[in-house]
Order: sequence, then structure tokens, then C-alpha cells
Amino acid sequence: MGFGVELEYPTGDWTGTTLGSNDIYTMLTNSVAGLQHSCRQGESKEHWSLKSDCSVGWEITSPILALDQSGIDQLDRFVKQFEVQITDFARLKSVSEAIFNHFRAGFHIHVGKEHFESSKHISNLVRFFIMHEKTILDLQPDHRKTSHYVHPMNRLIGYAKQRCSEVSVNDYDFTGDCNVNDDHYGAVNINGYHKTIEFRQGVGSVYADRILGWTKFIFLTVEMARANNFDLSWDFVQENNLDNLCAAIKEFSPTKFAPTTAFVEDLKHSSLDWIERYYQKDYPKRIARN
Repeated sequence: MGFGVELEYPTGDWTGTTLGSNDIYTMLTNSVAGLQHSCRQGESKEHWSLKSDCSVGWEITSPILALDQSGIDQLDRFVKQFEVQITDFARLKSVSEAIFNHFRAGFHIHVGKEHFESSKHISNLVRFFIMHEKTILDLQPDHRKTSHYVHPMNRLIGYAKQRCSEVSVNDYDFTGDCNVNDDHYGAVNINGYHKTIEFRQGVGSVYADRILGWTKFIFLTVEMARANNFDLSWDFVQENNLDNLCAAIKEFSPTKFAPTTAFVEDLKHSSLDWIERYYQKDYPKRIARN
């Protein structure tokens, strides 16, 4: 079972700097030093890679990583090393590294569909994000809430209901209708490329703590969806309540599907800590870091 990430960063045209592909690739090379995988230019499932992105400039993609502690550790080492690289570049250019947290940049997480054993699990996941969407969006800067590249889940609820009822995880080809009803830009894109579920709400950032915290939160929602203990009714009310979201996390117990109990317990504690630090009420204090 695997996952991959896409990290978008702006070109010099968007930031008013001389940041170009050679600069980004040098940072990428330095950041993967000592990791399990090497890097290359162009799309690759086996390497950390750099390619152009039409929305903002550059996109760094990871190789397929294990959806367990070893995969988290690989991502942790990479993003921390990349933060150092881009901070050093900003210092040389006498600018703040915060300018690379551009409003057009996103951070996308792809989770392999093989992690979901039934369409019920996918239905659980979609309904969880629709139910708590308003609160989850408050974990992101305001500009991400209105991004052209992240469509609200509630506008896709009809399509999501239909898709979740039809999907047979074992034989359904997710790649066949990626752009139906703009679903490719849905906050949770159940028709992701390479037969994945894609999470698009994350904001592009050079800060490792933001990237890692959001990743662990997404992994936790995947484990919660696989627990098979949600009410299957689609007749629910959207909530905008931080306490309810945190209560749902605290009450969740690892199931037989979880990699290990310790792994999921770490996801729970890390997610609650990250939510506390990044919830909307704290943004005025952290505006330079978002």
C-alpha cells in the first residue's frame, strides 16, 4: 500500500526572484541526499522528480512511498531538508522564504486505491470530508478556500454519491473519467490519476511542519474511513465545529485494517496537535508562515 505527494512551487515570474528550474533541481538534489530514492527531471514513479506545472511553475513529485512509518520518515527527511535549501536560497536573494508559499501553489497527496477494500470505505471518506469540510478548510489559508484548483466537496455531493455507490475497488478503472463534472478538481478526487484517491485541499508550503501535519491528518482520515463504523446514510448536516472534528479523532480506535496500533495512535496525536496550531484562530499570529 503506497502514497505519493506533489509539491507545487512558483517560478521567478510569480515571486519576483530569479528562481528557475536549475535552482529548484539543485535544491531537490541536495534534499534527497541520503534518502532511499534518487531524483531526476521529468515524471517518475521511482524517483523524486521535477517537472513544469501549468498552474504555478514547478512541481516536485515523490516516488511511491509506503503508507506506514517508513514512508512518513522518508517524507519527513525530505521536506525538512528542502525547507533548509529554499530558506538558504531566499537568504541569498535577500527575500523572505514566505514568498514561495504562493496562493496558486498546492500540496496534493495521492493514496493508492488498493488501501480501500470496498466502495463503502471510499463512501465513508467522502462523507467525512463533506461533513467536516468547513472546519477542515479553516486549517488552510483563506486563499485556498476559493482556489480554482480545489472545488468544494458540497458542490460535488451528487456526483460523489453516485460514484461511491458504483465503484468496485477491485476492478474499477479510476483513470477513465478524471474530468467528469470537474471531479478532478474536487477537494477529495476519487478519480485520481494512477488509480489513486487524491487530496487537493493542502496548501503549497516550504514549511515542513505544515506539510507533515497535513499528511498525517489525511492518513488518519483514511484509517477512519476504513474502520467500517460510520453511519452509511447520506442524510446528514454539514458541521463547522472544531470540537466535533477533534472528538471524532479522539474517539477513533485503530481497527484490524490499520498498519499498527502505534502508527495510528501517532497519527491521532500528531493530527490533534497540528489542528490546534493551524486552526483559523491562530492565523493572525502566523501570517508570515502561511
